Amino acid sequence: MPHVILQGPLTPEDIWLAFQPEEFSEDGNRYKAEEAFLSSAKDIVLIRSLAVERGFTKLFYVRVARKEGQLSIGLERLTKPDASDGVKRLLGLYAWKILQSDPETSVASTNIGEFVREPAG
Repeated sequence: MPHVILQGPLTPEDIWLAFQPEEFSEDGNRYKAEEAFLSSAKDIVLIRSLAVERGFTKLFYVRVARKEGQLSIGLERLTKPDASDGVKRLLGLYAWKILQSDPETSVASTNIGEFVREPAG
């Protein structure tokens, strides 16, 4: 399952408080962060997401959870879409955006490193 683990001080609540709907377009694909929901324990934020690849739309939730001082970014199991390049890219865009928001945050580990980068054009 694709994921990015970030090391740093940010919490899911920080992500939720700073959340703004956003849309990216890249290489003919569209990516959208629509809405964020914080768990009552404030340790998980779910981001309603959309990826459109080659005209096919995938709706799913991205889960950002805090465990042992790290933020884990991955797919919510209940809505888990196929891990296509577009889905991996959206996870990478979220990780990149979080990394840009806090200079103390860094990638601890990931299995999608090539997708964690600034949006093109």
